[in-house]
Amino acid sequence: MKKKSCKIKRVGILLVLLLSFISTLINAQNTAPVNFYRHYNGKMGKNMVIVADMQCIRNNVSGFYFYYFLEPETKKISHYSKTIPIKGKVGGNNIVFYEYGNVNSKYSGVIDSNGNISGTWLKSDRDKPLPFEMKIDYSEGSFPLWCYTLYDNYYLINGLTGKSAPQAKIDVAVLYPKNVSGPVGDSVKKTISNHLSEENTIIKSPERFMENLKTEFFRQYKTSTDGIEDFSNTASFVWEKSITMNVLYNKNDILSLKYEKAVNAGSSHGILMSEFSIFDLKTGRQLTLDAFLKPGYKEKLKNLVNSGLRKMNGIKDEEKLTESGFFNDTIDISNDYYINNDGIGFFYNVYEIAPFSAGTTDIFIPFGKFKEFIKPGVFKWVNL
Repeated sequence: MKKKSCKIKRVGILLVLLLSFISTLINAQNTAPVNFYRHYNGKMGKNMVIVADMQCIRNNVSGFYFYYFLEPETKKISHYSKTIPIKGKVGGNNIVFYEYGNVNSKYSGVIDSNGNISGTWLKSDRDKPLPFEMKIDYSEGSFPLWCYTLYDNYYLINGLTGKSAPQAKIDVAVLYPKNVSGPVGDSVKKTISNHLSEENTIIKSPERFMENLKTEFFRQYKTSTDGIEDFSNTASFVWEKSITMNVLYNKNDILSLKYEKAVNAGSSHGILMSEFSIFDLKTGRQLTLDAFLKPGYKEKLKNLVNSGLRKMNGIKDEEKLTESGFFNDTIDISNDYYINNDGIGFFYNVYEIAPFSAGTTDIFIPFGKFKEFIKPGVFKWVNL
């Protein structure tokens, strides 16, 4: 009887340990950072359609969305919103995001096991909540991408940690095709690889690419600090490297990507560089301005870009740009440009048109301002 009692106790102890292990495993999964990129189509209320490109990096949500209305009977589009940036958070299965710069416009929802979202939208405290649902959908000329992330740091002095400790830290979040084959997939892979890697080869494993990037960055950091004994000027020994990618548009057979790279090797300000690529998802080819604009567009766009620059900086037509700190009195059309649902943005990195103190410049031109130059059938979704 005593032996049977001991055996029951042992089984009970094993059962408790097993349940504890399962609970720990579940909690670890629930607290693991959430990373994803998803293209959503959905609806809100009775006739509002939502389209969103949403990215989550370690539980922090960013992206863009726009909406339009369908007339109930004809199903014709009656209104397009502008493209709206979003910011938010994911916690477990819950998600909350806001229109960027407008915390009163709040979306609260639940992410199901398939990644789809349902919840309510509250425009403001005075308005009635509206139900919404968003489903992952790549059927309308969109392209699937997978989000790969890496974050790590290397402390120079054993036992000395924290934000201000001498260290090298790297933060990478890249988007890359996964389980995608064919000429379009190969073209996207090749172009992304050319933007991310100095080697002219296609990245076969994003995880290995990031690990190699980290290894080389830490190696350079350790080599540069060999033999140094005085680390009192801590800021000089804090190195940072980051690479992030964002989807600016992914619909109607057009994919528009942004690559942002930043490196700081202990200087007062580092190097920040943004690049862009636009794909024709029917062919996989890069979409150039010449591909979708009629001959003669350059002078028109140049005038629009210069007018936009003046408006952004409050510079009158009779004033020279050089008097406001720019390098020249007119600027050319940037080779770095992107597309979204509303138009084309022309981006200028630091030092391109003005000193570092002026920062970057992003001049956006709506389609309607140069509609006479758009080739027929190219942007047929836009109500010009």
